[in-house]
Amino acid sequence: MSNEVSTSSIGHRWSHEEEESLVKSLQDGKSVDVIADLHKRTYRGIKCRMADLALRMIDTEGKSVQDAADLLHMTHFEIEDAQKSRESVRKNRALRTKNACKETKSGTVFDLLKDMINRLDSIEEKINTLCMNG
Repeated sequence: MSNEVSTSSIGHRWSHEEEESLVKSLQDGKSVDVIADLHKRTYRGIKCRMADLALRMIDTEGKSVQDAADLLHMTHFEIEDAQKSRESVRKNRALRTKNACKETKSGTVFDLLKDMINRLDSIEEKINTLCMNG
């Protein structure tokens, strides 16, 4: 097999038909390298889609980790790693969202305080002007 794989599908969305073809190729015993060539994707792209399909089978179809592993010719360790990775991504996303909300709230409070100080300064100037003129 050549090291120069045509990867013209890199970055393109996977169609349902392409996912079905991937599963069939795995069940037919084709290697990930061969499947990558057939789909014009990278080895890593195929492995990531396999993990994504496994997680979908578990989450939406109610399959066990072992059933998904058997169907996709993966180890249960690979699927468990994908689950941990997905959970880590979700936690990081939630943390970033929470921090962004805090920053927004802090920024809003800061802006309100700054506005209040400006208004107080303006009131103080008016009082001083009235006192000098009166």
